[in-house]
Amino acid sequence: MVFFIVLMIIMIPLLMVFANKYWAPTHIVLISLATISLIVFESITATTVYEIISENLVFMTTVHVVFLNPLFLITGGYLGVFLLYLLFLRLAMK
Repeated sequence: MVFFIVLMIIMIPLLMVFANKYWAPTHIVLISLATISLIVFESITATTVYEIISENLVFMTTVHVVFLNPLFLITGGYLGVFLLYLLFLRLAMK
């Protein structure tokens, strides 16, 4: 399973680069998704940190409760893939 995850982390950004090469609006769609993901990701992070600090419950279990939020994991995962896409896109331009 770990091999499959690492393979997808490499393959998905490469597919994004090829999609961008053959269909120009792909880049705008991917940037729009990244912008929305970043807003959601930061909002979840900020509200979770605020709740933890305001309740004065800074323990390991309460700090890591943010990882139980599927929206946090999805948006964070997309941002990681998008960053690799930008790096691969930069390499492809050289």
